[in-house]
Amino acid sequence: MDFWRRDQAAVPSHFGRTTVEAYKSHVIGAIANLFRKHPDLSLSEFDAITFHQPSGYLPMKTCTALTEDKIPYVEDESISERMRLTEQDIEKKVKPWLKVLDTGNTYAASTLISLASVFDNSKPGDQVLAVSYGSGAYSNATWFEVQDGIEEKRGRTPTVEEYIKRKTTIKIETYQDLIRARLHRIKQRLEIPRLVGDVEPVNGKSFILSLCYGCERIYFPAREKCLDSECTGKMEVKRYPLIARLKSVSKLPLKKRFTSNFELLDQNKVLFVDANLQDLKPGVKLEGVLRRLDYEGKDGLIMYGIAYRPVFQETLALIAKPKPLVIAPTQYA
Repeated sequence: MDFWRRDQAAVPSHFGRTTVEAYKSHVIGAIANLFRKHPDLSLSEFDAITFHQPSGYLPMKTCTALTEDKIPYVEDESISERMRLTEQDIEKKVKPWLKVLDTGNTYAASTLISLASVFDNSKPGDQVLAVSYGSGAYSNATWFEVQDGIEEKRGRTPTVEEYIKRKTTIKIETYQDLIRARLHRIKQRLEIPRLVGDVEPVNGKSFILSLCYGCERIYFPAREKCLDSECTGKMEVKRYPLIARLKSVSKLPLKKRFTSNFELLDQNKVLFVDANLQDLKPGVKLEGVLRRLDYEGKDGLIMYGIAYRPVFQETLALIAKPKPLVIAPTQYA
């Protein structure tokens, strides 16, 4: 995960250089996997090549990597050799389909828009490669062969170029307002009353998360590196029991209400949820649950981690069962 857009956010957010490396590694890796399945296939055989296009910059950075003597992220030399592009290939097979330069970032639709543009201009027998990208989640490389009859079907709908000519240009002031709104948002902390304390494990099973001491972010699942490529802080792994028993609990005093959950976890404290203070007695059995522990403004990251609550079934057992209703026997006159 390197790219996100929160609900109601004016613009998306991403992790800069981390995004470039994630994009390149996924796209190049997807092509390598396709070539691994087809040992006789090479990039030079394709008539058109198109990528996911959040910008024109990322596809071109990937193309540049594919011109290098040592293609990154590919260890198999036989595959690497078949993946190499020339500058002529880029000019002829890639650049004509960079529709992001006309449309802007259309997110998941960008690969399909560029692919549609390819098909608007292709002829039977053409070989086409389209590589999608899921913002660090996954990437697929798909090989198409244009079939007979494609030319007969043209004209049924407008072409991509015809759609582009319909575009409406917004004022630069509107764009600047959106950027200004983003830059003026500050990092916020959760400021709700919190119950904190200490627990001890009941069994050997545990949750694992990590704390970044550079930007004070909480990561679950645990990561070896911070998502922010500019962050130089150390990462520390923390383990929390899946099932635990309560040792102590207290409510944060008013003067400490701005203490971040990162600071509490760093002090080996845990947070309690779904319970009142009177429900949390020493020795009570607890279960770990996933909860939002922090967030970075309306359009920033949401940080998840582990909190504890009384085990559900045992809580039910503490509820007094109602006495059975006694019904008087029927009496007849």
